[in-house]
Amino acid sequence: MTGKAKDPSVPRATYGTAQKMRAAISHKFGRDYQLGTQPWLEHPAMLGKFIGNPSLSVTISQYMVS
Repeated sequence: MTGKAKDPSVPRATYGTAQKMRAAISHKFGRDYQLGTQPWLEHPAMLGKFIGNPSLSVTISQYMVS
């Protein structure tokens, strides 16, 4: 860490880094918060209540397509 600004052409993170971050957060939500491996979606019987793992939502899954 030199304190100098990084050139804009130098990547700060890669897609591989994003995949590792998603895997880590999926594990955290699944294990520590007992949200499992089900995708995050609105509960059909209780509008406004969401169930499942937020990191496995359809939006995130579409964004993280490899």
